[in-house]
Amino acid sequence: MARKLRSSQPSNIGIFMPGMFFRDRINSYYLGEFLKKISILVNDNDYQLSVQVPRATQDRYAYLNAVEGKNIDAAIIVFPEHNDPGLEELDKNNVPVVLVGCTSGSLDYVMPDSKQGAAQVMEHLIELGNRDIAFIGGSVNRISFQDRLETYRNKLSEHNIPVNENLVIPCSNADEKAGYEGMKRLLGHKPTAVFASSDVIAMGAFRAIQEAGLRIPEDVAVAGFDDMPFAALTNPSLTTVNVPFDEIGAEAFNMLIKRIKENPLERQVNMFPAELIIRGSTSKAVHQG
Repeated sequence: MARKLRSSQPSNIGIFMPGMFFRDRINSYYLGEFLKKISILVNDNDYQLSVQVPRATQDRYAYLNAVEGKNIDAAIIVFPEHNDPGLEELDKNNVPVVLVGCTSGSLDYVMPDSKQGAAQVMEHLIELGNRDIAFIGGSVNRISFQDRLETYRNKLSEHNIPVNENLVIPCSNADEKAGYEGMKRLLGHKPTAVFASSDVIAMGAFRAIQEAGLRIPEDVAVAGFDDMPFAALTNPSLTTVNVPFDEIGAEAFNMLIKRIKENPLERQVNMFPAELIIRGSTSKAVHQG
C-alpha cells in the first residue's frame, strides 16, 4: 500500500549524514563523493538542498526535528543506526524518505549488498587455504557491519571451520585506530587472514601487522570492504569489495523523486551488487590449515 504523503509539492530536500564518518579525511572523501553526485542531480532538477552532519549524541535525531519543524519536505538519511526509533516516527509522518545503508518499516531504502560482498571475501580467503580467519568489525549499530559479521560466521560454518571468538574483534568506530588496536589484539592468536569490515579498518590492521615484522600476504592476508581510492595504492595493494557510492547516491535521489512524484504502491528497494577486487594483500597468500 502506498504511503499517503503530505499534500504540498516538496522542494527542499534534506540529506543527513553521520558525523562519525567525518572523523578522518578518508571517510570524508567517501561520503563527499556520495554528496557531490546528489548535489548535481538536485541542481539539475530545481530542488533546494540542505545538508546536515549531526555530530553530538543529542543531535542524532536532527532529521526528525527538521521534518517536524517543516524545514525540509523530503529526506535522504545516510547510515542511520539499526532500529533507530526516530525512523519509525518518520514513517508515521508520511514524509518522502529514502534510507541509505539501513531498513526501517515501510521506508524506501538503497544499500550495498554487504552479505554478498562478505561472502565473496570469505570464499576467497578460505579457497587460499586459510582456516584461522579473523574479523575486525565496525559499529554494531550499523546494519552493514552486522551483515558482514553474520556472513563471516556463516561462511566459516558452511566450510566446517569452528568460529574462534578470540579472532572476532567488534569496534565502536569504523576508523584506522580501531583497525590498528584490533589487529594488535589479534596478533597473539596468530590469524593467517583478516577480514576487515572496511578499507579504513584494514589500513590500521596493515600498520599493526607490519610493525610486528610480519609480511602481507605471506604471513597474514588482509581483505577490506568499500574499494576506497587508496586501496589500489597501498603496499601491497588491498583486496576489497567495490561499493559504488556515487551510484548509490544517484539511485537514492532518483528513488526519492519517484516517491515524491508518483508515490508508488510498493516499497522501493535497491540492493547494489558487490564485486570482489583481488589485489596483492591476498593474492600470494597460501596457508595450510
